[in-house]
Amino acid sequence: NLPRLAYAQTQESTISAIRLALDYLEIENHTEPSNSGIPQTETSTGRNIIPDWLILLVLISKASTQHLERTIDCVLEHSNKASSLHSHYLVLLRLYTMFPLRMTLGESRLRHALLEASYDYHRPWLEW
Repeated sequence: NLPRLAYAQTQESTISAIRLALDYLEIENHTEPSNSGIPQTETSTGRNIIPDWLILLVLISKASTQHLERTIDCVLEHSNKASSLHSHYLVLLRLYTMFPLRMTLGESRLRHALLEASYDYHRPWLEW
C-alpha cells in the first residue's frame, strides 16, 4: 500500500491537486513549442521526460481506484473548458497504459478520448 499523501486524504484536496496539475498542463501547452501539434512530452524524443504535473496525476491515480476515477472525471471535465483538448486525451491514454485493469470503460466520453488519442498519436508512439 502507498502511504496516505496529503493531497489524497480528502476529496477536496484530491480534486484541488488534480486541477492544479491540469492548469500546469494548460500553461505548458501555451509556452512550449510543439511538434506538429503534439506536446513535447509526447514526441518520441521526449517520451521519457515526464513533467511534474503528470507525475502528480499518476501518483494521485495510483492511490486507489476511486482516485483514478476522480482523476479521469476531472480530466474529462477540464478538457471541455480547455483549449488543448488532445493533450487532455493524451493524459487519459497515459493513465490507461499504466492502469488498464483499473479503468472502467463504460463511459462513452472516456472511450472516445482514448480512441482519439490513440488515433492522433499512434505514429509517434510507434516510433518510440
